[in-house]
Amino acid sequence: MKKWIIFQTEEVKNYLIAKENSILLAEIFQDEDIDQLLEEKKLTKVRTIRYEDVKEFIFIDSDSSFKIVFKDDDVDEFELQLEESVFTEMKDHFISSMKGVAIKDYSLLKQIQPPGIAALVAAGITALLFSTAKSLERGEHVSTSGRRGLIKKLFVGIADFLGSTGSLLIGGLVVVFFVYLVIQIVRNPKQGKLIKIKDFVEMKF
Repeated sequence: MKKWIIFQTEEVKNYLIAKENSILLAEIFQDEDIDQLLEEKKLTKVRTIRYEDVKEFIFIDSDSSFKIVFKDDDVDEFELQLEESVFTEMKDHFISSMKGVAIKDYSLLKQIQPPGIAALVAAGITALLFSTAKSLERGEHVSTSGRRGLIKKLFVGIADFLGSTGSLLIGGLVVVFFVYLVIQIVRNPKQGKLIKIKDFVEMKF
């Protein structure tokens, strides 16, 4: 077992505790002993993250941040901003002690994927809104029945409200924003390491 203080105030301390098959995120009061609480299994404010549920751990050197990306897309990513010394020690330990993982550089492609995909999605939605708005302006019927009828009605309502010009303007601004983010990342990519989880993984001590 290995543990680090990841955040603290005058009243509480927050720990990240790496175990063989999981991570514990625990909060205790300053006057409590973490080792005693662990031994007696009396931690109350604790979250358990199993390695098997994790897609990848990302250590970003540029801002000393640690990110956990889950296999389940419905589970939000977890990110910590750490003191440099804690970050360095944690990163070195994870890289040297985790078995059943692939360790890679935090690549530029990985960094631009979120805003790049968002730009493509925004462009597609803009094109659909523009096409729908054009059809409405020509007096054509746009079907909103069938599966996801409520979403279709909402989409048509937005297209009707914005019109073809407004759809292009608003959609274009959104696309430009995400493209701007991609350009900024390309100009100043972050450095770091990515630990990709395979089928079976554990941490050795």
